[in-house]
Amino acid sequence: MRKSLLVVGVFSIFVSILLYVLKTLGIGELEWVNLYFCLGLAFGLIALEFIFTTIFKSDNLILRKINAYLGVGMLAASLVFFSTYLGLPNYLAIIVSALILVGLVLIILVFRPKERWDEGDNHKEGYKTYRERIAEEEKAKAKEKKNK
Repeated sequence: MRKSLLVVGVFSIFVSILLYVLKTLGIGELEWVNLYFCLGLAFGLIALEFIFTTIFKSDNLILRKINAYLGVGMLAASLVFFSTYLGLPNYLAIIVSALILVGLVLIILVFRPKERWDEGDNHKEGYKTYRERIAEEEKAKAKEKKNK
């Protein structure tokens, strides 16, 4: 587990629990806090960490894709929680979430680091195919037989 994910996860859960506990203790200024807001906050901060990791950290391709999908999934959950918190109808929340998620997927595809493909030996200078190597070996064997 990455240290940054652990720090962001613990921080977001701590802040959410702190806000919820302060609200249940009866602090008047925190009447707007409820469980949906706290869950949306926690999922949203963790999703942003996944998305920023996808964009700015150059891992291998599989890890970047996993980070991107986890980030988009967590952000979708966060958007559903926030839309429930705001009292939006479910169909409107799904439409808004879908539009934002499509935009995020496009951003991730455009701004992530480019893949570095391994070119392999066949792009190196002096590379010979299997048939060329076999032909050279046969010529060398024929030359040895001729010299004996």
